[in-house]
Amino acid sequence: MENNKITIFKRRNFGEYLNDTFAFLKSEGKLFFQNFMKLCGGYFILLILLTYFLFDMFYDSATSMEGDKIDSMINNNFGITFVLVIVIVIVSILISINIFTFPVIYLNNMVAQPEKNKDIKGFSKQIKANIRRGFSFFLLTILIVGPVVAIAFSLSAILIFLIVGIPMLLLIGPFSASVVAIAYYEYVIRKQAFFTSYQTAFQLIKVDFWGILGNSFILMFIMQALGYLTSILPRILYIFGFFTSSLSEYEISEMGFYKVIIALSLIIASVVSFTLYTIFLVNQGLVYFSSREHLESYQSMLDIETIGQNNE
Repeated sequence: MENNKITIFKRRNFGEYLNDTFAFLKSEGKLFFQNFMKLCGGYFILLILLTYFLFDMFYDSATSMEGDKIDSMINNNFGITFVLVIVIVIVSILISINIFTFPVIYLNNMVAQPEKNKDIKGFSKQIKANIRRGFSFFLLTILIVGPVVAIAFSLSAILIFLIVGIPMLLLIGPFSASVVAIAYYEYVIRKQAFFTSYQTAFQLIKVDFWGILGNSFILMFIMQALGYLTSILPRILYIFGFFTSSLSEYEISEMGFYKVIIALSLIIASVVSFTLYTIFLVNQGLVYFSSREHLESYQSMLDIETIGQNNE
């Protein structure tokens, strides 16, 4: 069904994947990210506070002149350090599952029930209903798909001396990311089994293999570039402060303000990374629905039915 602003089920080509992603952000971006922050904002704040507290403990120890200060800090605060790490891991997993599931539910709602995206309580229930399935999917993906991808990367690294390994090394990442994302769309939307979802994902990607692969490569390149720019910000600030200040390197690192700048930079880099990956998943959702349209002609049949009803 066509939303007033963008059609989800639509046959797309290489250029349209990116164009429609930007069109989606233009037409749905405000509501999309408002809901996203309402659902994940609390997790983000908790993760930021916990990470800063842990970073603060290690930073003070690392900048100390005593070489064994970090070991001493961990031994003296083993309990709180262990709890902090466990809670950070759990919160990170919850954020990751929400980031993956949110675009899937949002785009699927746009197909038939777009008004559901405006009901944050109902939307939240849809997300929570898929938490367990999401956890199972990613656990199985890590245990089963992860080693396969690692082997493929290793073989590509070996073959790099034969030139053929270079394009393989560049394309394995985008291909793997697309397969996992499309499999998850199938897993959540049509409630397919784990292996069936991956089998369907391969079939859907084959519909426009090089177009989908090229789209994923370009988008991931943009994501990596933006992510890299935000990650090197602390180092740029440090170098700038070192060369423009009369203080020594140790005195600069001891400054509380400098510590806050580094922590904020790392937090911003994390938020940017989460946001960019959410956009990537929206893009992969449009790829998913496009490939399904090629195979099922969902929108085409719906348009024919609508014309018939209008003529009656």
